[in-house]
Amino acid sequence: MDKWWERNSSILKRVGREVLGMSTGKGPRDQETWWLSNYVQEEIKIKRNAKKRYDETGTEEDKERSRSAKKETKVAVAQSKQQALDNVYEDLDTKESQKKSTRLLKEEIKRPKIIPTLSR
Repeated sequence: MDKWWERNSSILKRVGREVLGMSTGKGPRDQETWWLSNYVQEEIKIKRNAKKRYDETGTEEDKERSRSAKKETKVAVAQSKQQALDNVYEDLDTKESQKKSTRLLKEEIKRPKIIPTLSR
């Protein structure tokens, strides 16, 4: 019975890998990217595709492409964040933006928070 189970489980795992592919074991990140510019979102897509291709092929060329895409994306995200912060700080001086930020803060306080649990 044990041999039968081991044989069938290995077959099921192999077929599952062939049909569904392998995952990295990491779940999706809870990051908001909707506010990023179209340029940055395009860079993120390029990075994800490069990583996916490297995971599929495993070649050095794809590994280098994935690394360079990751570096370019980090730079683009950092520049976008800095630009967004600069815009926020410039707008803080007006009365209208102070009212807007107060309203956003109140909405944030009302919104329920999901606290991630630590698994053992």
